Amino acid sequence: MKRRTNKKKRKGSDIKATTKVDISYSPFYIALLFMLSNLVRIIFQDPPTLPPTDIDGTYSVYGIDINVKKGVYMWDNKPQKLLNTDPISFEWPDGTRQTLQEDMGDKIQWEARTPNGELKTIYWIRKEGTTEDPEDPPANPDPPPSKTSQIMGSIAGSIVYLGIIFFLCKSGHTTWAWIMAFGGVILAVLLILLIGVGLAMS
Repeated sequence: MKRRTNKKKRKGSDIKATTKVDISYSPFYIALLFMLSNLVRIIFQDPPTLPPTDIDGTYSVYGIDINVKKGVYMWDNKPQKLLNTDPISFEWPDGTRQTLQEDMGDKIQWEARTPNGELKTIYWIRKEGTTEDPEDPPANPDPPPSKTSQIMGSIAGSIVYLGIIFFLCKSGHTTWAWIMAFGGVILAVLLILLIGVGLAMS
């Protein structure tokens, strides 16, 4: 009877030991779940919006010729990008928001609203048969990264991040593994929020 009791105790202790090992890797499992969800988000997210090309062409603005190409033109040696809004708009460095009001064929009417609320009407006179401005603007001054590069970057970063947490769990430093897991999640959320705010303000 005593021998059977000892065997049962051993089985119980073995089960507890196995459970303890599984729990010690919980930070790794949580980090893995978050990394996989982030990868799925990148795969299925909508592609970034590009500048509109509806009004590409050459115009005269206050006697200055500008060439709009793929939604971008140069003004004062700086690229200005049209926003893919409805209607089309863009923002000047001083905060003035310029919104398209009407395309009249030979000219385009814009409404410019300054940060203090003042309104001003601006006309872009369309120039037919003119050569392209020699100061040709880039297709996109800040092209978004491709989905492939985002996926590869996420996988590479996840391998390093999960590798560190796995090593900490395996070496028994569970506390540091939890700190790494939750710290990485918090930093990732903050980074996503900052990127979202930046895109909303661009």
